[in-house]
Amino acid sequence: IPAGPPLAAAAPTTQELAPVGNQAQMQVNWAAPNNNGDAIDSYQLEVYEGSALVRTITPGAGATSQAVTVPTSESAYTYRIRAHNKAGWGEYSASSAPRRGVTAPGAPTGLTATPGDRFIDIAYTAGSRNGARANEISYQYRLNGGGWQGLSGTRLSGLANGTNYSVEVR
Repeated sequence: IPAGPPLAAAAPTTQELAPVGNQAQMQVNWAAPNNNGDAIDSYQLEVYEGSALVRTITPGAGATSQAVTVPTSESAYTYRIRAHNKAGWGEYSASSAPRRGVTAPGAPTGLTATPGDRFIDIAYTAGSRNGARANEISYQYRLNGGGWQGLSGTRLSGLANGTNYSVEVR
């Protein structure tokens, strides 16, 4: 039975899954390519961080998706796939659209509060950004267990002198 290597698949698509520990997780999906005369017996899925190949995964012959864990990174990940049959390896697909591996940012630490005249100045150490860029992170604060409010800067003003305040930042 004549056959040629499988044709190239269309570019894979991705979607974010729940993180695994401190790593991001992506679902990589693809459509099985034309097998060109013989059943596909394996795939190779390449994982790139920026332009660097960081991992090659071998999904099963009937697979059309693969969960992939990646370290959090400000660089985007892309994925490409190729299929194999008795005639050899087909060409790689085009790369997926880039997607960064991110998880929720870490909690701020070392919060200090210094009272002033109708204000409190706060200081804290930012938590890990876990793949987010600095301009993509925002902080909130609350006083005495009340509602969360957006935090811009480090001075909480409009407070009453002679009142105790408990400050939280997230």
